Amino acid sequence: MTAQLERTIPSFDDAYVLDSVLGQSGQVARCKMWSQQQRRWVVARYLCGPAALDEQAQEEFLADYEHVEGLTHPVLLQVLKVERVDSVVIGIEEFVEGTRFDRWLDANTSMELSERMRIAIQLVRAVCCLHEHDHLHLGLSEHAFVVQADRSLRLVDFGRHAFIHEERHSSLSEEERRNASPEELAGQLPSMQSDVFQVGALLFLLLSGRRARLSPAAPIPSLVELEPSLPMGLGQLVDRCLSDNPEHRPSSVASLLKGLQEQFLQLRTLKQTRSSGSFAAVRSPARGVPRLS
Repeated sequence: MTAQLERTIPSFDDAYVLDSVLGQSGQVARCKMWSQQQRRWVVARYLCGPAALDEQAQEEFLADYEHVEGLTHPVLLQVLKVERVDSVVIGIEEFVEGTRFDRWLDANTSMELSERMRIAIQLVRAVCCLHEHDHLHLGLSEHAFVVQADRSLRLVDFGRHAFIHEERHSSLSEEERRNASPEELAGQLPSMQSDVFQVGALLFLLLSGRRARLSPAAPIPSLVELEPSLPMGLGQLVDRCLSDNPEHRPSSVASLLKGLQEQFLQLRTLKQTRSSGSFAAVRSPARGVPRLS
């Protein structure tokens, strides 16, 4: 795979020095480069395969980058510039060192619930930040986030993003279909409530160690029933996110963020009023869960 991707790398000028090929997701390839001008590591993201020769695909890829170019927030990947090389659109992004979200969870199954909630709040805040700038993050998955050495979370893939009021249909990959909302699977236009559903799927994974569903057709179990040792309000909040009816979900990602912060405050208060020995009753139910499939 690496050798095949190396043959697709556009011919950059002396401004960048290729270090390595990072991989491919769908029709998008990524490589790590050294920027001679900025004196830092960056990532080049570009279309490969048939899409590299598809003019319409290139224009859509350019439009995607123009949506998020210039967005700055500590939880968001920064797009440094967008350029064309031999008619190929190249997105130049900052290089973020870290471990992919699902792999990090797989290696940290013994986390306390309070730590999982800190991660959850960062995750929801990242999507909330996009919504504040009128962006949807379509195709949200665990692959979109990395956890850095200091346990801070970064959103490193903006997905099939679109403006909130933009009427935009696009095909879903198999990976995206697993977390997609029922209305998206039915071919309806995505909305902020679609992002709420996808965030809920990631919170389900974070708090239980299990994916909400392994296929688009699979039913989603209740987190309250699956993990009864979780605080009732927290489980109910995630279950609401995963409701088939968008009207039954939290009204916005901002509302979800507020609810999570309230649950976290309650957990901290409870922890402060209990001795360290009795606090074991509110530890993460995901302790010792099987490795993620």
